[in-house]
Amino acid sequence: EGKPADSMAKQLAQAHGINMDSHQGRQLNSQLVAENSVILVMEQRHLDDLHSRYPEARGKTFLLGKWLGDKEIPDPYRKSIEAFDHVYTLIDSACSAWQKYL
Repeated sequence: EGKPADSMAKQLAQAHGINMDSHQGRQLNSQLVAENSVILVMEQRHLDDLHSRYPEARGKTFLLGKWLGDKEIPDPYRKSIEAFDHVYTLIDSACSAWQKYL
């Protein structure tokens, strides 16, 4: 049995010099949608679901991989550490690409 996904993600982040100890996931709600000017999601289905649930988010919700040719970033949950590392690389590239637009 492998390590839990949150443990692998934290281990990988730490290896890249990122401390995730204070990170806390939150459910998206209308207040968060209203408070933020840009919302980035990993997969097209997330974008479609968000637009369906929060039509007011249209125009400010994008794929994180938008500037990488609208690349979707898969969830590595229940996958190997190599899958987590691949996803980390995609996220890092996508965030770097977004920097010039934010």
